Amino acid sequence: MFRRAAAAAPALRTVVCYHCARAIEVAALAQTLTCPCCYQRLRVDDVLIEGAVCVPELRTAGSLLVARRGSLRAGAIEAGGGLTVLGTLTGTQARSPRVSIGPRATWRGDCAAVSLDLHPTASILGGRFTIGRWLAGGPGRASPGPSPASGAPPVQIVPMHSPARSIAP
Repeated sequence: MFRRAAAAAPALRTVVCYHCARAIEVAALAQTLTCPCCYQRLRVDDVLIEGAVCVPELRTAGSLLVARRGSLRAGAIEAGGGLTVLGTLTGTQARSPRVSIGPRATWRGDCAAVSLDLHPTASILGGRFTIGRWLAGGPGRASPGPSPASGAPPVQIVPMHSPARSIAP
């Protein structure tokens, strides 16, 4: 006799639409889809930059990794699953909930993130960093995270000093 194998439940993951900031459950292997809330096209796959890439904008609901020898030059960069830079990133504006700038990485441009992991040997060559909130979507869209008027204390970035060097007052 023949038996039909029990179908395994499809693996799902939750992503956030970068147009309307709504959470959506998608198949684990999905690459693109249409948001059921705002009907905009979404890219949901994880992106790896290993060479030199120059594009007007790069948006994904997945994660974005700029490899050690990679270079990304884009006007608008958005990664809903996190942004990790080990190479060079040049952008007008980069937004992601979690931004990690690794050892000897180079960053040029603005950044908006909820959390920032900055290695001491990384180079930041200009730009405005807004840490503590992430604006999903464009102007007038939903913005998860505290707003400046909510009374949240401003984030202060203090330079790290080597314990071998003392700084006299």
